Amino acid sequence: TDTQPTIGWWNSEKNVWCFDGHREKETKYDAKTHHLHIKIWRLEPFAVLQPRGLDFPYLDWSLVKTDGKEPGIILALKGSRFEVRIRATAAGVSLLSPAVPGYEGVMSPGHLLLRLQKSGLNLVPTDDDAKFCYKPLKSKALEEKGCNDLAHVVGVLDISGSRYSSSQGADVALVKIRECGYVAPEPEPEVQAEVDPSEKPDPEVVKAEAAKKEREELMAIMTKETLEDKKLKGISDDTEGWRTVCLQPEKWMMINPSKFHLRNNKPEPAEGCTTHLNLIGVIKEIYPGKDNEIETVPALLKETVKKLLRLVRPLVFH
Repeated sequence: TDTQPTIGWWNSEKNVWCFDGHREKETKYDAKTHHLHIKIWRLEPFAVLQPRGLDFPYLDWSLVKTDGKEPGIILALKGSRFEVRIRATAAGVSLLSPAVPGYEGVMSPGHLLLRLQKSGLNLVPTDDDAKFCYKPLKSKALEEKGCNDLAHVVGVLDISGSRYSSSQGADVALVKIRECGYVAPEPEPEVQAEVDPSEKPDPEVVKAEAAKKEREELMAIMTKETLEDKKLKGISDDTEGWRTVCLQPEKWMMINPSKFHLRNNKPEPAEGCTTHLNLIGVIKEIYPGKDNEIETVPALLKETVKKLLRLVRPLVFH
């Protein structure tokens, strides 16, 4: 970018970074070559500094199946600066966006993310980082179960985060799921009655129809606002095919977000549903037959996704 980098030197006596010690006006950064030119007058360790939580908490995240010769999953992480998209396959991961020279090709999840971290894009948050972005930690048991179970169903279900997950305490997490390849239903065409142009309209009928149309338009606006509001809050039950599921250390369940009290931390299964030891039980309940497709997804692909989830930690940092 054209923004001047922040240069700091390490004050070993106070154990802090200080921002003097160099000629700020003569600091130049070449974004094309990634070369930094500075003039210093202190013989101390220098570094380019940036805020610790610059790229998290994540504004949104998802795992979506991608078509192609080789089965793959795209992990999308929407941060404060841009959206990072990583393609995972059985062979490893590759960076799709942002486009960074030198990051072409397939790598292991750890190798890619650590290289990005050294380049200033940190997607490997730690427990200490949670304090800087005001995100409460989830229990280790919950995080591990979430990574294992979500990775096991990729390629069969698309997965997305719920922004209310972080408010549910250490032992509750919310995510949204839907069938891969979901296609929104086509709206039904409006049927208009035939009108004889030579016939004079009844004034009372015209008045009644105008009032009816006004009510319908008002209701449409109210309904649209309600759906959009729910969609933004991440709590709609079936917006764009998404269903909300709840994870606890020893169980999964589908919940009805419209009846779910977001602050009581006592989620209950949706009507007609029950709790399950793993996510496969939920799939059998709401997507009958889909569980048979899980074993067709390559085990190495699932392992790659699991490693990604363990590193980027979306259940905590979204």
